[in-house]
Amino acid sequence: MKLVCIFFLILTLNLQAQEPEKKPEIDFENLTLEQAVTYALEHSPKIKEAKITVALAELDLKHTKWWNWFVPSLTLHQGYNPALAESRMGVGISFDLNKILGGGYREGKQANLKLFDAEIYLINIKQSVIASVTKSYYDFLIARKKLEILEEQLQNSVKLREILKLKFESGQAQITQLLSISDAIAKNKLDLLKAQAEVKLTELKLKQEMRL
Repeated sequence: MKLVCIFFLILTLNLQAQEPEKKPEIDFENLTLEQAVTYALEHSPKIKEAKITVALAELDLKHTKWWNWFVPSLTLHQGYNPALAESRMGVGISFDLNKILGGGYREGKQANLKLFDAEIYLINIKQSVIASVTKSYYDFLIARKKLEILEEQLQNSVKLREILKLKFESGQAQITQLLSISDAIAKNKLDLLKAQAEVKLTELKLKQEMRL
């Protein structure tokens, strides 16, 4: 009976895992840390495996309860008596005295420890997922903020260059000032490209942690 329960438990969980999952459209512009963590916890393969381990441990513990010690084992016997020329069939009933005399109690303690270990492992996995997602989330936010700052700097530099052009044409600015701001704009553009790449990398990392 226990093996049957385990078989159907694993079969059900595997079927759920194999079902094609439609991934939602995530709005990363307005994504909150809570949303990112919740999604990751719901879709982490390690957490799903740990939950299976907990479920199996709970099933083991259930089968070590004292009333199961007194469930008899049935044995079917069949034979043929040539002297009487007839078939005979019998049923044997037996109890596991080892469980009744203390073995069942020891099995229960072991099952309790196994369940405790499985639950601790599940908690640790969840904490690990939360920590990884949190780090990736803030790395993504920092990269986006850096990009916004560089975009604003570039816009200000371009405006300043236009002002210096007008001043240079009217003799109020030096050519060195114009060249200097042009160099700054070129550097800003390079920094902007790097920042855009960093945003894409951190977003990809966050998607990986969220199992998207």
